[in-house]
Amino acid sequence: MKQLSIIEKISLLVSAILIVIACAINPVTGKKQFMLMTEAQEVQLGAQYDPQVIATFGEYRDDELLTLLPTK
Repeated sequence: MKQLSIIEKISLLVSAILIVIACAINPVTGKKQFMLMTEAQEVQLGAQYDPQVIATFGEYRDDELLTLLPTK
């Protein structure tokens, strides 16, 4: 069996640490998930693509349904 070099060991350790750090709790399931972007980055990306999505698919407005949504 081949011994791992010090560089390979360090690489594995750093990779393991990064995977643990990148895990976040999914607010819907309550379970840990691997995340590649922060919530702020996700919100920014959504805001960036929102006009394009609305231009492509349109917007469904239902005032009665909107009153049921919780406000922040």
